[in-house]
Amino acid sequence: MQYRGRTEDLVERSKRMESSASETRKETEVGKEASRKAAKLNEEKEETPQKQRYQDDTKKSKALMSRKRRKEESKE
Repeated sequence: MQYRGRTEDLVERSKRMESSASETRKETEVGKEASRKAAKLNEEKEETPQKQRYQDDTKKSKALMSRKRRKEESKE
């Protein structure tokens, strides 16, 4: 009788440990998904400086063209 109670306890304990392990696996998957999303956001943030540089270059080229135009107008 004593052994029967012990085995039932052991079975229950192993079931609890198994469910705990599955919860841990689920949490790990959630963590992995969160890190994927964070990586995606970081990539988007890295693209923004490139866009900013493009806009800055466009502004500079427009300013340069307007200076050239003014110079030519002043020569005439």
